[in-house]
Amino acid sequence: MTTPTTKHLLRAVLLLGMILPAPVLAAEDTLTVANMTFRTGPFADAGTPLTDGQRDYMLMLNERDGGINGIRLNYDECETGFSVDKALECYDKAKASSLVTQPWSPAITLELLPKASVDKVPVLAPGYGFSAMADGRRFPWAFNPPVSYWDGASMMLKGISGDDLDNLRGKKIVLLHLDGPYGEEPIPLLQAYADSFDFTLLPVPVAAKEMQSQSVQWAKIKAERPDFVLLWGWGAMNAGALVEAVKSGFAMDRLVGIWWSAHDDDD
Repeated sequence: MTTPTTKHLLRAVLLLGMILPAPVLAAEDTLTVANMTFRTGPFADAGTPLTDGQRDYMLMLNERDGGINGIRLNYDECETGFSVDKALECYDKAKASSLVTQPWSPAITLELLPKASVDKVPVLAPGYGFSAMADGRRFPWAFNPPVSYWDGASMMLKGISGDDLDNLRGKKIVLLHLDGPYGEEPIPLLQAYADSFDFTLLPVPVAAKEMQSQSVQWAKIKAERPDFVLLWGWGAMNAGALVEAVKSGFAMDRLVGIWWSAHDDDD
């Protein structure tokens, strides 16, 4: 599966700009787009290229097109280190001036949704965050194009079942996931599928401090002998999982990862 791209993200930003009232845009010399970055912290390897890509795209729009409809973009970064507390500080600092807020973390997104709905600040979370916020009737100020994590979980099941979930009946599926809101996001949906199609779901959490050494988790997987492992990895967890899978003799064609597992620098 393909990682959500900067192109998708910027399409969403431009869409948000288009739906704002014209007089508001015309009164401003610039459009401020705030981005909560994580160039530091445990997931900096993923956060740095994401941030670099968005920054470069914004700069290109200014240099090539003069911004959007003649209004230049003011790209503003606020470093969070993937910390919820720091992210809330960034949000409070930027909410009055930014066109959109970008949490870059499911945990941060969950904290911001109630605040942003009151402040009427759009939350842009492309390909991540709380999946239910794709329902615009209940979350009119939240956007997570092009797909949500629940979409991703459904795609993974369709992929391993040959597009026929009845083929999963009687199977055992491990969800190897980061221990936290990101990793827990697909569990309710996967469990609902497991109940409906009579397969066993076994969540196996990986703590952040264990990302590069998953021997305990893979010993459990080896003992359980699952038919498939769904890798809900992030950062160094991806490479750690692949190393342990090889050590355990687990077949690579039975290991399927969510899009953040496709980051070349991690693998």
